[in-house]
Amino acid sequence: MANKKRILTDYAIPPGETLKEELEYINMTQKELAIRLGVSPKTINQIIKGEAPITPETAAGLENVLGIDAVFWLNLEANYQADLARLKSMPKEREIELTKKFPYSELAKLRCVPNTRKPLERALNLRKFFGVSSLENVEKLALASNFRRKPTKSSSFYALLAWLRLAEIIAQKQLENVSVFSRKAVLESLESLRTLTYCEEGFDKKIISICAKVGIAVVFLPSIKGTSIQGAAKWIAPDKALIAITSRYKWADIFWFSLFHEIGHLYL
Repeated sequence: MANKKRILTDYAIPPGETLKEELEYINMTQKELAIRLGVSPKTINQIIKGEAPITPETAAGLENVLGIDAVFWLNLEANYQADLARLKSMPKEREIELTKKFPYSELAKLRCVPNTRKPLERALNLRKFFGVSSLENVEKLALASNFRRKPTKSSSFYALLAWLRLAEIIAQKQLENVSVFSRKAVLESLESLRTLTYCEEGFDKKIISICAKVGIAVVFLPSIKGTSIQGAAKWIAPDKALIAITSRYKWADIFWFSLFHEIGHLYL
């Protein structure tokens, strides 16, 4: 039951509401409960209004007086405090406006985020996609990456951020099969990678396998409009790296140049 998903609402119900209902059910006044608990009537009234928390001591007292487990009251209080914090951190106007800069529709088509037109839901979904508490923190994430890009008038920095994040998410799933990064092993693998330039089919899986053995997770991604990117490299763990290559450029020379270019970034 501890893993059961809670239904999120736009309001928070204080545990005092449940306490009030229980008192009415057993015909006990707040004053009598205060006497039985050894606290002031004001404290009970504040708990019922949600102005004061149910402490572990109060929860233990309620268990003795009402016969309802202390854990029940503490869980109600914890859920209430979590709801208050969530409501306080809901996206504000600046963050909701920021969602318009991200390629949400394309991410939805790729099933990276749920499909919705509601700005607030988009902001919350993008937070989860990027793994941030606020979309205003996303811009800083690209600073840890090297990428080969050919900007155009239609290029979007925010589309690039989304593309890089997608690459990171996919790479994380590969990490358990990726060895510790080794510059020596990278250098030794170059000849094997070069021989693949003559392959017409199946070279992608071979690239992934070879690079995984030297500490690099390789991800091939569909193009997202506005990224204008060919490839990117970054450290996805202290001892493991990521190379992402886009399907935007299908010419062999650009593909292989991009791959070796990103390997060079990591090696150097």
